[in-house]
Amino acid sequence: MPDLECRPLIAARWGDLERLFGPRGACGGCWCMWFRLSGARFRSGAGDANRAALRRLVDAGAPTGLIAYRSGAPVGWCAVAPRRDQPRLTRSPLVRAAERLRPALEPVWAVTCLYLPPAHRGQGVARA
Repeated sequence: MPDLECRPLIAARWGDLERLFGPRGACGGCWCMWFRLSGARFRSGAGDANRAALRRLVDAGAPTGLIAYRSGAPVGWCAVAPRRDQPRLTRSPLVRAAERLRPALEPVWAVTCLYLPPAHRGQGVARA
């Protein structure tokens, strides 16, 4: 898509993520923290605490994901980060089984979320 560009989420783009996710944090206060926190911490932090946790990661320069822009406006989100930074993945029986078959020789990254507001779905953003 020639009019679509993806940029890493950095502190200077935080406002774009807030506009994209809206007041509910994309989906029920998730703020894309599901794979980064234990179940109890995630549930107790739904909303403002999860938002603050993601903000701390972004401010620290941790890789968290990419924002898709069309004509300068944020239209989509892709959470992508090193697997080791997403504890739910490291505890997954499927991931552990895959690692036993072929141990990673270098850091493995994982895409754990694609979020598109309803107005931007069906337009090829996720595919791009």
